[in-house]
Formats: sequence, C-alpha cells, structure tokens
Amino acid sequence: MASISVVDYIGKVKDGVAIILTINIEDTIYQMVFWFNKQSKYVLTVDEKMLNLLNVKSIYEYDKLEELLKKIFLALPPVKDLFEKFEV
Repeated sequence: MASISVVDYIGKVKDGVAIILTINIEDTIYQMVFWFNKQSKYVLTVDEKMLNLLNVKSIYEYDKLEELLKKIFLALPPVKDLFEKFEV
C-alpha cells in the first residue's frame, strides 16, 4: 500500500499550483513534484528510482496512473483552497 504526503508547497507556477510530495512504497520513500491548474492539466515528475520500480521510462506510461492521481488529490487540501491561497 502506498501512502502520499505533502512535503512543501512551491506555490503558484504560471496558471497553476506546484507541490512537492513523497510517496512511500514498500518502506521506500520517493519524491514527486505535482503541478496542476483549473483546466485539469497536470504535470507529474517522479524520482528516477520510482520509475525503475514501476518499470517505466515515463510516469505517463504507468498503467495505474489514474489511481495514483486519485491518491495524490486525496492527500491534498481542497483544490479550491489551494487556488485561493496561491491566487491562481
């Protein structure tokens, strides 16, 4: 079971919000940077070691990406609040 935690808020980047996250998989912690905006666009950058674990070259190749994104959003405060806080 993977658990996701917010490490830090980078804040407003262009028209969205960027956040540094960690994910704990099998007692190993990996870092991720997640950016998203109001138009449902997002960029997810993950640790190279995590890509190796998942056996993919890009996180966008991961067959359970949608599940990972759901877990990320569950770990975040309400998106509306983030957009207001960072004036997006």
